[in-house]
Amino acid sequence: MRKTSLYIGLSIVIITLLASCGGEKKEKQISVIVKPKTTAIKGDLGEYFEVVNKEYQINKNDMFNVIAVEVKRNEKAFSFSTEKLNPFGVNDNEAYHVGFGIELYSNKGAEMIKNATGDGFSGPYNSEDVMSLMKLKSNEIGIIRWSVNKIEELVDFEITSAIEKSNNSSLSNENQLNEGDVDFDEFISGYEKFANKYLAFSEKFKKNPNDPSLTMLLTEITTEASEWALKQTDFNNCSNPNYINRLLKVQAKLSKAAVNISN
Repeated sequence: MRKTSLYIGLSIVIITLLASCGGEKKEKQISVIVKPKTTAIKGDLGEYFEVVNKEYQINKNDMFNVIAVEVKRNEKAFSFSTEKLNPFGVNDNEAYHVGFGIELYSNKGAEMIKNATGDGFSGPYNSEDVMSLMKLKSNEIGIIRWSVNKIEELVDFEITSAIEKSNNSSLSNENQLNEGDVDFDEFISGYEKFANKYLAFSEKFKKNPNDPSLTMLLTEITTEASEWALKQTDFNNCSNPNYINRLLKVQAKLSKAAVNISN
């Protein structure tokens, strides 16, 4: 089972809190246009899909720069069963893992790569995007998204793909803890509490950013976010599918909270 990295989400929490509540104005939105280098998709799934050849706009805002790429399913039948599929990093209790990645290029060359086999935020923006493509019928078009940290000078991109037969032997003991001495039940429960507190703060901030009671709560959340960021190794050591699914749900709450504050 591949390890899940959720450290990016914690960084987003800290950066968002400091930027949104520090009295600074939001930076002006910038749009960047990129094109596919080729409509062909590299990797294992390339014979079943192609990129729609068009210009794609990435909007730069305070936090999330997202590129949404249109992918078309061709008429070739899959050579494997699609009944038991999961995106890489989501669950190991399936027949196959599938994934799509993006290679972004600036006018200086390769800028960044989001791996086709990436987990969580290192891969697609949402694992459901992967599954939506795998459910397309012939000639149907779907969308898959990635978050982009830096968009200046980007000019084009290529899409990659991967499929791998699952190794279910890792599920022989689903309750077994991972490397180290971390009690992941307790660890993730604490992370969930932090995410709930941050989400509640963001909703309160969205209603009234000038609420004086937010100041003390901001201090608490920023401190806790810094503490969680120091636990990156513990996040990366979590490889049990059950724990990973819980972590991804918590990450979704953090992302929602970040969007609440950035809007």
